[in-house]
Amino acid sequence: MFARPSLLPEDLRYLGQNTVQVELLLPQLMPWLQNVFMVMGGFIAGCGVFTIFMGLHIVPQSHRGTGPVLSCAGLLTVAIMSWTNFLLNSDFKWLLLMPAVVWLLGLVCYVISINIGSLLQK
Repeated sequence: MFARPSLLPEDLRYLGQNTVQVELLLPQLMPWLQNVFMVMGGFIAGCGVFTIFMGLHIVPQSHRGTGPVLSCAGLLTVAIMSWTNFLLNSDFKWLLLMPAVVWLLGLVCYVISINIGSLLQK
């Protein structure tokens, strides 16, 4: 959120430009992107806090609809982020695959725990 440069080397490759060319063509782009990434970083951090809270307090209670909500949240956040980084051939695509893998493993564990719980109740 604070450390990401406005444009990564992969961004410049995608644009087919270098930093000097971009700054000459669009002098306000870099400060604008810093603001965009600050907002995105804050949103991502907030979503992470919410997901951790859900995992610690809501998931153990097995409220109806928890699985679908967490599935949708993961698909709309980490899965799309990871997929997009592969589409863009990001330098960080493998690193950014990790949150999606962790989410998927968590979802699988949740489904298994629900199934085991329902078997034990019978």
